[in-house]
Amino acid sequence: MDSVEHNFEIPENITQQAAEVRAELLSKKSRDRYEKEYRLFYEWREQKNVKTVSDDVFLVYLSEKAKLLKPSTLWSRFFMIKSCLSIKEIVDISKFPQTIAFLERQRFGYVPKKAKVLTARTSNPIYL
Repeated sequence: MDSVEHNFEIPENITQQAAEVRAELLSKKSRDRYEKEYRLFYEWREQKNVKTVSDDVFLVYLSEKAKLLKPSTLWSRFFMIKSCLSIKEIVDISKFPQTIAFLERQRFGYVPKKAKVLTARTSNPIYL
C-alpha cells in the first residue's frame, strides 16, 4: 500500500521545473501587464479576506472595476487575469456564467469613441 501512495507524490525538482515552464507560458512582451493585473486581483482578494476564486468573487471584483473602467477595458482585464489564474492557480474563470453575463451587459449602451486616423497624403484626420 505504501508503494501506491508514493507513486502519487511528485518530487520537488519536478514541481520546480513545472513552475518554471508555467512562468514562460505568458508571452514575454505582455507578461508584465498580465502579472500586474493578477497582482491587483490577488491584493483585492487579500483585502477582502477571500481565499478562493469563484463566480461570485470575480463578479464583485469586476463590478467594482466597472465603476471606473470602460467595458472594453473590463474585458481585457478579465482575459489577463484569466490567463494568470489558469497558470498560477489552475482556475478556469471562462466558465463563470454570471461574470460573463455581467461583462456582456456592460456593453449595452456603450458607444466607443471613433479614432482619428492620419492618412499618408494629408494631415487632415479621417474618422473611421
